[in-house]
Amino acid sequence: MSWIEKELRRRKKMDARSTQADAQGPASAGETNVQERIRSLWMRFESANAQLPAELQLRRQSGDEFKVQLDLRIFQIILRAANGAGLGFTGDAIKYFWPEKNARKSNNLWIRPRPDGTFQIFRRRQQVSLQATGDEATFDEKSVDRIVKCLVTDRRVTWRSARKRSLWLF
Repeated sequence: MSWIEKELRRRKKMDARSTQADAQGPASAGETNVQERIRSLWMRFESANAQLPAELQLRRQSGDEFKVQLDLRIFQIILRAANGAGLGFTGDAIKYFWPEKNARKSNNLWIRPRPDGTFQIFRRRQQVSLQATGDEATFDEKSVDRIVKCLVTDRRVTWRSARKRSLWLF
């Protein structure tokens, strides 16, 4: 049984419980190669979402719907999960955001293109000296489906699962 079938059954059960409880963007002409690459990565996220059954698809919202929420106004498009997590596209970067706060390490991840053709993943980290620093790594493009799966199943995407692993031989 695949994870899609399991998630469909889980959501049917949740809907049954809730009913029982109730009874009781176009590209501009001057777009650079870097922007084209990040847009193509975003299209991979959207196509992975579109391949899911309609009941499991993430809600696609445009930036016009976020005039009130200051932290979401920077996004052109957002793929939003039921628990408030999501992926946002700004035009030159993609942000994964998680609704729960973490004072030490951010649960949010930024994906940005590098000039060498790869993608960089970045997260903020708070140090003892209260100066904000960050962790950077190469984004693993094979993890697109895993990130969409985590959003659909209401699980947090971890830093380790989204970065490309290196094999170090000693």
